[in-house]
Amino acid sequence: MIQFPEKIQVPVINHLTNEKYFLIPAKALEITPERIAEVVAICQQPDIYNNLFKEEFSNAPYSPKHARYWLERAQQGWNEGTHYVFCIVTKDNRLAASCELEGNRVEGVEIGYWASIEHSGIMSNAVLAILKLAKEAGFRSFMASALHHNLQSKSVLARCGFVEEPMKRDDSYDYFSLS
Repeated sequence: MIQFPEKIQVPVINHLTNEKYFLIPAKALEITPERIAEVVAICQQPDIYNNLFKEEFSNAPYSPKHARYWLERAQQGWNEGTHYVFCIVTKDNRLAASCELEGNRVEGVEIGYWASIEHSGIMSNAVLAILKLAKEAGFRSFMASALHHNLQSKSVLARCGFVEEPMKRDDSYDYFSLS
């Protein structure tokens, strides 16, 4: 059974700037118009939008409605124990990045993430912190995928110890695992 600590606020250091951030569960975020605007602004950034949403949204913009849904779904996952979205926030509680354990299987749970271009350098340490928490909570192995051209995401996975699974490669994605 997966069991995260009741209270999570893990310091995470940006390896480029040495700035301190905090890793918190998405359920700790209040859904406000300002928070929705933050999610929209980040998810509209070209690299994030093109890699994660462009195809799904048929080139339509990432909207406040999408952001509200994402925030509500993130909180619902924690409340129901179905998936676990973590947010990386600045000292003044501004959203910088997000990382999700996309299920509750202890073996082979998928991890996915995004980070604002304004906070480059935070993702590897955030993923390492989440992996540590996840292992302590009962997860044993992890999977991830990255678009062939997404070298930044593949670099994060390599720095975090994931190994590429060359037999699982398809037309769009490379696949990775960590035990």
